[in-house]
Amino acid sequence: MTQKLAMSPATCVLLLLATASVGRAQQVYVVGSPAPGVFSQEIQPAVDAATNGDVILVENGSYYAGFTIDGKGVSVVAAVDALVITGSASIRNLATGQTVLLAGIWSGDGVGLSLQNNAGAIWIESCFLAGGTSDIMSFTGVSIVNCASVAIERCQIGGGWGPISGPLQDAAAGLEVANSNVAISDTTCRGGQGGQLHLQPVLSCAGGPGARIQSGSVFASGTTFRGGDGGFAFPIPGAAPGGDGIVTFGAVSVVQCTFTGGLSGAGSTSPPGQPTVIGGAGTLDSLSHSARHFAVTSLAREGQPIEVNASGIVGESLGTLFSTSPASPQLLASYDGSLLLSLANAGGLLLGDIGADGALSITLIAPSLPVTVQAATFYLQSIFFDAPLTHVVVGPASALVVIAL
Repeated sequence: MTQKLAMSPATCVLLLLATASVGRAQQVYVVGSPAPGVFSQEIQPAVDAATNGDVILVENGSYYAGFTIDGKGVSVVAAVDALVITGSASIRNLATGQTVLLAGIWSGDGVGLSLQNNAGAIWIESCFLAGGTSDIMSFTGVSIVNCASVAIERCQIGGGWGPISGPLQDAAAGLEVANSNVAISDTTCRGGQGGQLHLQPVLSCAGGPGARIQSGSVFASGTTFRGGDGGFAFPIPGAAPGGDGIVTFGAVSVVQCTFTGGLSGAGSTSPPGQPTVIGGAGTLDSLSHSARHFAVTSLAREGQPIEVNASGIVGESLGTLFSTSPASPQLLASYDGSLLLSLANAGGLLLGDIGADGALSITLIAPSLPVTVQAATFYLQSIFFDAPLTHVVVGPASALVVIAL
């Protein structure tokens, strides 16, 4: 069901509450080709100039230098319809209360995205994040270490392929998690494909796991975990097993996820990867209901449309919680979801009902921002429920950046 609506009073309240909480005039730094209004031609100078709450708007282009966000909360967002390709990205040392949003970024050099030692919240949305491969090693797509709050929404994550020379090494995992709290929705995590060593042609590498959870807590909904295929073994059959879908030594809870082992390499006598591997004190619990889906336009200027798309069970109502700051993921097993916002500082809106086709689409119009504010970043989480409240499901989340004209 599709609804075309002007900005409702309730939604104006949502956006104005978000901007009212901004303690200073947020700035927008534009990254792109030299032109009036463009701050820099690479992302890192804009990150260096920005302070907490600022927005870095990246125009279409390739920015191979990559970037590091160290101890500041900023939003790095691709412009509307822009393809933004960058080198390896890193976020580290966020303090409690600092938040980083990455939206619409493609990264594929070294570790695609490294998150390390962050007490603040990180949201990754609609990104393509792939690990690279050198002659002697392969790199993880996304590495998360010592992070209190990470949300990954609608992303493609892939591990680097196995190396082609040097010491024998398996292909990399798509996602690696250690001592972190992570929530994932509508994402694909795939391990790298095993390579064949040119210096030792009878040997080939195993495929990488879709995800490896060393420790910590992970919730996943509507997500695919697939191991990479093993490398080609020739001329003598060698050990080239497929990667496992997920390997966990931590606590994993899932709603309607898919787990698939990678194929063994051509000519290999090794088996394919396993869908799931649980080691040590690890757990993998499947919650009972089907996954819901929810997405909001990542970026809108004043007066531009904001698209809200959701799917669920016919007849359900859809509401959303909203806040200017997310919280550490809190698993609510009874509600088949992970709560990403603090209820103490969140508002709520009723958006409509899921139609006969199992979907709801709404077009809203972004309002004008206060004159002292160039941009506002805020966070929404879907809530699905029926009228008699016999069930309530905490669904996926989505972030929105509104910027002034």
